[in-house]
Amino acid sequence: MRFTLFGAGAIGGNSIVDSFKDANVHMKNKGGLGVTSILLQAGDVVDFVKIVLPSPAVTKHQQEEDNWGEEWVSFSQLSMKVDSNSPL
Repeated sequence: MRFTLFGAGAIGGNSIVDSFKDANVHMKNKGGLGVTSILLQAGDVVDFVKIVLPSPAVTKHQQEEDNWGEEWVSFSQLSMKVDSNSPL
C-alpha cells in the first residue's frame, strides 16, 4: 500500500507506513506481539495511529492491575463524556 499526501507541509505517507514496519520488528524483538497500524480518514485528512501489542504476559498483568470490574462500560462512557467536554 503506497500513499501520497498533498498540501502545505504534508509529507509522503510512504515513510510513515515504513516506520510501522520498523516499530513492529522492534516490539517483536522486545518480546511483544508487535505493532498494528490504523489509518483514519475524514475527508482529505488522514491520521496514522500505531497501537503497541505487548506480550500476552504483560497484557494479562495490565488487565489484572487495571481491572474495572463489572462497571467497565459505565467507566468507559464517563471517561469519553469527560473527554468530550474538555476544551480544545
